Amino acid sequence: MAAGTHIKFDRYVNRVKSNNRKQFFELISSNLSECAQCDPNQLIDLLDLHICKSDSNAVQSVRVFDIKSSVFHTPATLIATLDEPLDLDAVDQKPVDIVAVVLSTQDCGAAHLQRLAKVSRLLIDQNFCQVLRDSDSEDTMRALCMPEQEWMKAA
Repeated sequence: MAAGTHIKFDRYVNRVKSNNRKQFFELISSNLSECAQCDPNQLIDLLDLHICKSDSNAVQSVRVFDIKSSVFHTPATLIATLDEPLDLDAVDQKPVDIVAVVLSTQDCGAAHLQRLAKVSRLLIDQNFCQVLRDSDSEDTMRALCMPEQEWMKAA
């Protein structure tokens, strides 16, 4: 993610088809483990461990995974939409159809909180979330996160 005033996710995944958490975590891990320079199985374990943590960034049908760990060698971020909502233990108890993952090294400090704050501010915008849900490709998702977009100016 860029250090500037906008968000650049490392991975965009559109319309994930997944029937269960395990399958979803495997897909997320296969997309993000290379960016974070970590073992995919360790990332799956961390996602599973963090599923039961309270998500203070809860917005209807959105889940943010915020993970700091020595397992990661590089910070990495991902945003995904799901083809069908999936139960990921969101605070509002509703299945989610947008997931963001913010991974940071254990010693990342303030930079991790800045990335997390940008992602949270972006996903609070219901207009952005709806347009993201309606997107039909990773390229469209990427374009929605360009700094020229109105919602990016607030993030």
